[in-house]
Amino acid sequence: MARWCVPDLVAFDGLGFAQEPAALPAALLAALRQEVDALLAGLQPLLPATDLLPGPAGVGHVGTPEGRSIIRVDGLDTRPGLASVRAWLGSPVLRAWATALVEDPVLTQVDLVLRRRGDGHVIAWHQDAVYPRTHRHAALGLALDDTAGGDGDLLVLPGSQRQVQDLCALEDAHGFAPPGLARIAPRAGDLVIHDAMLVHGSLPLVERPQRRTLYAYVDSEARLRATEPASAAWVAWRRSLWDVAASAWAAFEAGHPHGGRAEWPVDGPPRRRPPDMAGNYCIRLRGQALGNTAERFGAGLRDGSTGG
Repeated sequence: MARWCVPDLVAFDGLGFAQEPAALPAALLAALRQEVDALLAGLQPLLPATDLLPGPAGVGHVGTPEGRSIIRVDGLDTRPGLASVRAWLGSPVLRAWATALVEDPVLTQVDLVLRRRGDGHVIAWHQDAVYPRTHRHAALGLALDDTAGGDGDLLVLPGSQRQVQDLCALEDAHGFAPPGLARIAPRAGDLVIHDAMLVHGSLPLVERPQRRTLYAYVDSEARLRATEPASAAWVAWRRSLWDVAASAWAAFEAGHPHGGRAEWPVDGPPRRRPPDMAGNYCIRLRGQALGNTAERFGAGLRDGSTGG
């Protein structure tokens, strides 16, 4: 049974995040988990022995005593198969949030972030993207596993999305326990939506075996066309992916999870994004802070921010 929701944008704009419990039918959640496990099983044998050797494109991994461990897989929208991922992107709760956040939302990327007990991977404080706040830009993260407070949960700083932050100063002064810290520990099937400029991070898993999260990022077509004029063809292509997702969701609803359009139109035109609109994080060398990646661009956003 499809679940519907009415996004609370006032709360979202104040905090920089929102959570929708049980955002998917149980059958689709189970199919997603199975599909992701199959994807990871196929990628694991392709991993190199060390970070110094080339590995599969778009796959991040770290070394552990047991071998290489995958920590992320980028571009699920450009990989074959993954019918359940397409159905999720067409699901009512995700579409309700995407269309409420921005007029004419563009699906810019779809990634998998994976944490495993013992991988020791720390996700430092960061802002996903620094952008002109004329429209909202957000990440919609679907939890595939239950999480728990204090064990690899999502750490956020409510309200921090309104300006570019000095992350080096934040880390040096407070580590992972700054004033105002909020913890988000979703259950499997919950959707967590956060502003792309919300400061967030995560510590390694200690007790739970793994935490898998699917992320879909949506941005405004109007801002993309204004800030990335050379990407006009790419924007049009990315907008067309919503039709594929809607077809996949309809097939799932009709009891044909592998129906709908067979594949994404993966061979689209290139994106030409300005380099100064990337994410913000602290650069360190041997523990010494060298500065934040967004400092060049951040001055123009510290005053007069609008939007979320």
